[in-house]
Amino acid sequence: MLAVSGGMRLDPYSSLLTTCFALVAFVHGAHLFQLNLAVTLFASFTIGAAGLLAHWMTDIVRRQMRNGSGRALMERFLPKSVVVRAFETPLELLQRPRLCQVTVMVTDLRGFTHFSETRQPVEVLHFLNQFQGFLAGLVQEHGAGWISLWGMGCWQFLGHRNP
Repeated sequence: MLAVSGGMRLDPYSSLLTTCFALVAFVHGAHLFQLNLAVTLFASFTIGAAGLLAHWMTDIVRRQMRNGSGRALMERFLPKSVVVRAFETPLELLQRPRLCQVTVMVTDLRGFTHFSETRQPVEVLHFLNQFQGFLAGLVQEHGAGWISLWGMGCWQFLGHRNP
């Protein structure tokens, strides 16, 4: 159990360290209780195998976490169908370019600097939250995707919902 617990820490070195600790503790206990050599070797091999499996599982889980974070980040800026294809068949996405008609819209608030200089920060942030919420609603309503969103403006692309 101790050998596998290192894998639960999502750190490959923890799994190796806990496996070594488990082996040392078991061999010491086997010596104290004068266990049969065959049983000691079999149990030691089992502990080592469990630790190695935990090490491999740690690597797999860490890779999946990175992929999940990358996918979530890409979904903020690209249509879901593009992200799915990018993760399932990345070479196909790169080898077969597609032509799509899209519209790029850039927004900006005229006079925002003067507005923000004459208001309290809380008022400015409240206004920006409302403005960004309004823009986000419009973008979703028209099936657009975000390219960038910042304080007083944004870039988005409008066009094919499923490129």
